[in-house]
Amino acid sequence: MREKNQFAAPIPVSVSAFADALSVFTEGYANKFWGVPTIYDAMRLRDPHISIWVSMSQFYRGADQLLMTRTSVIASALQAFLEGHTEKNLSRAVWADLDKEDIEVVLERLGKEPFPDVLTIYLVGTDDWAHISPEGPDVARKNYMREIVDPAIGALHKRLREKTHSTTYSSS
Repeated sequence: MREKNQFAAPIPVSVSAFADALSVFTEGYANKFWGVPTIYDAMRLRDPHISIWVSMSQFYRGADQLLMTRTSVIASALQAFLEGHTEKNLSRAVWADLDKEDIEVVLERLGKEPFPDVLTIYLVGTDDWAHISPEGPDVARKNYMREIVDPAIGALHKRLREKTHSTTYSSS
């Protein structure tokens, strides 16, 4: 932060200490650096009763819920990313596991609670894997999106349609 002449690392992979990286999610570390309202803050000003869920994003101030995968899965991905800068032979399975679990957490929560009005899901692997993949960023991102993200989003889409369909017909 310039005002305090302090280094700030709001992106979990910009620091090598796991505790600091995890604090982005567990303690809202990155949220305190905003000098302006977040999109979620702005939505809440317009509608104080809006329901907002954010999954796996370091920026979630103003949301009702931050959905997280297991800390051990996050730690594995952070470690793999940091090691990936020197070892270009890592498997993308670390990020695939993280993103798949991210979607599973959302699916589980959607099965237990009413739908939120706003749902933001950040799939970390699309970015992190592209940075270190030996294929290069464009090819890595394209393949990752097709092979990992598309099926996961397909499962989410199916659940949303099923729940929307059952809610529509059960309320009439």
